[in-house]
Order: sequence, then structure tokens, then C-alpha cells
Amino acid sequence: MAGRILLLIRELTGSAFITLIVFGVTALSASAALSFDIIGDNFNSYINKNFASSIPPDTIRVSPKPGKGLFIFSSKAKKLDNSAVKKISGIKGVKGVDPVLSVNVPCQGRISFFTFAYSTDLVCAGVPYSMIKKDLKTSGMRKLWLNHEPSQEIPVLVPLPLIESYNSGLAGANGLPALSPEALKGFTMNLLVGHSSVTSLDGYFSTSGRVSGTTSALSIMGLIIPLRTAKYINRRFGKEDSYMSANIRLKDHGYTRRVKKKIEKMGFTASTGGNLSGEIVKLKRTVNGFIYSMTILVSLLALICTALCCVTAVWGRLEYYRILRMLGASKRFIGFTIIFRFALTGFIAGICSLALLEALSPMLSESLKLPGMKFAFTVSTAAGWKILAASSLLPALSCIPAIVRMFTAKLNTN
Repeated sequence: MAGRILLLIRELTGSAFITLIVFGVTALSASAALSFDIIGDNFNSYINKNFASSIPPDTIRVSPKPGKGLFIFSSKAKKLDNSAVKKISGIKGVKGVDPVLSVNVPCQGRISFFTFAYSTDLVCAGVPYSMIKKDLKTSGMRKLWLNHEPSQEIPVLVPLPLIESYNSGLAGANGLPALSPEALKGFTMNLLVGHSSVTSLDGYFSTSGRVSGTTSALSIMGLIIPLRTAKYINRRFGKEDSYMSANIRLKDHGYTRRVKKKIEKMGFTASTGGNLSGEIVKLKRTVNGFIYSMTILVSLLALICTALCCVTAVWGRLEYYRILRMLGASKRFIGFTIIFRFALTGFIAGICSLALLEALSPMLSESLKLPGMKFAFTVSTAAGWKILAASSLLPALSCIPAIVRMFTAKLNTN
């Protein structure tokens, strides 16, 4: 055992110049690879902070496909019901679903102030609080929207497209006053639920509605009310809940295409708000692809250089290894001493590269600055272990071809 340890030590001290070259190449390649990894992490963090996190992922709008039919009438489309919404919620990458529930009973709104009185049939839709919370400016309105009871007045949001359509067309054509979105807040109206100019249902009732504000979250020619209120109205008149559409909130931009395809396979129409998610994903892939390519290039160059050094080192000590064979040393032991020597050299080189980057990190962080971005040259524990493992494996693997060639063609006991 003592003899084996002595031979191992002699192997470590042999060909000092070649060992120094392998050490330098490994240290430089490890430092370069680690620097690329740190730069990649900084760029990804910058993209996530300034784009992927601050800009929400594209919202996917889901709606039933239009049915096909004859003339102006169409067949019934596949329903977007509670089971479909639940299934969509379970798709990987979906953060939340905001369904828009259709109030399936006739409704009419009556507005009156001073000598002016106006009645109109309305479309009403129920939406969850998460979809319109930014449009509710007071805590009282938020609380009423979340916990509305049938005995209370109904909080109402008016879509901005409806106001624009009224002001630009209906008001002028009928000699009616234009509406101000700001002045509408707090305005009360009388709502007839279950009754319209076309039909009336048994048990229709009258209630009051208060305009809580305006919204651009949904573009319908009607009023937006709390989701729980819409469900109550449908249940009261024995109507089934069916959703007009649903807005899908995603966890990350990268899920947009995948989630959209799954929804379309379910038989619904899925549309996104634009190409923002695709551009952010493309940017991240471009940055990561460049970093990955440079790391692979540095590793390949280091592998080739180290392999040439290993061939030179092994062939320069060929007579020494032949003598060891004549003295009874096995090929396995000789191969182990060579691999151990270069693996240890690489491991020490990795430690030195980590120490060097740690020492230079303050200077590098100060010198590398971009507008709105500051590099943080900090090495994580996981990255440190990864570099040490790669630094040890690279020279160890590089010497294997030389060892195999030596055993098969050159090394013998004659």
C-alpha cells in the first residue's frame, strides 16, 4: 500500500511543465465558463425584472366557437361551462381563470334625473373581482363587489366602449345628452331583472344599481356586475350558467403557445392580446443560446488543448510506465495514477478560478455596467460545485484516449 501511494505521488510530480499547462488551460476555461454563466444569470434576471415580471404575460381570451347553420341562424356551439373552466384551470402554466358569466334573463335599465327619463334593454355579464379590481377605486365598492347580497343595490361597471358608442352615435341621433365617464361614478339607476321590451318572465323584480366606475377589461354592449350576483339571478329564474368568455392568466410568457393549443383542442376559440410573450421568450432564448454556445466553445477548446497536453505527457513518460509494468504494476493502476493526476490538477484549477472570480467580483461589478443594469458577479453554491466537477472531469476525460492508445499499442513488458 505504501508503495502504491509513493508511485501515486511520483506521478503527481512528473512532467511538471505539462501539468502547469493543463492547470492554466483548465483554470482559464473554468473562469471563462463561470463568467458566461454569471453574465447569463444577470441577463435573465434583467429580462425577468424589466419585462417578464413587470409586463404580465399575454392574457388568452377563450370563447365558444361560433356554431354553423343555415341562413342567419346558427347551431348551438360547445358550451363554456363550469366543467370546461375547471379543466382549463388545470392546464400546466395557467395561473388563474376569470370567467365572464352571461345573465341568461332579459334585463332593462331605467335612468331618470330632472325631466330626463330613458329606458333601454341591457345585456348583463358577471365577472370575478380579480378581473376588475383595479377599476374599483374605493374599499366600499370592493367589499360590495366581493360580498354582494340580493337585498343590496347592485354595483355596476360600465364598459368604456359602451359609453363611446352611446356618445358618438346614439346620443346625437336621438337628441340625448352625452355621458362623462367620470360623472357616471356613483350614479344610480333602476334595473328590471327578468323584464325587457321583448319579453317578461314570471317573478321579474326591480332593484337599484350603482355605477362603481368604468372599465376596459371587457368590451360588451351592456353592464358588468359581480359574478356571484349573475349566478344568483340565473338560479332564481332556473337558467343554466354559461360563460360568454374567459380570460386566462398565465404564470409565465413561455406557456402562451402551449396553453393556447390545449384550449383549441378542447373545441374553443383562443386568442391572445399580441405577440409580447413570444418576443420575450425569443429574447431569453437568444441570450441563453449565445451564452450556451460560448460555454460549449470554450469547453471544446479546453478539451482539445488538454487532450494534446495529456498525449504529450503520457508519451514523454512511456519508458517510466513500461518499467512499472515490468515491476508488476497493473495497467489499471497505471491508468488510475494518470487520471488521478489530471483530475486533481483540474480540481485545484477550479478552486483557483473560483477564488480569482471572488476576489475580482467587486471590480468586475463596477466596471461592467449597462443602462438600467448592474452586473453582480456572485457565484452561487450550485454553480461553484458545477465548476469544480467540470474542472475535474475535463482533464480526466482528456487523458483517457492517450491511456487507451498506450495500453493497446505501446505499453508491454518486452
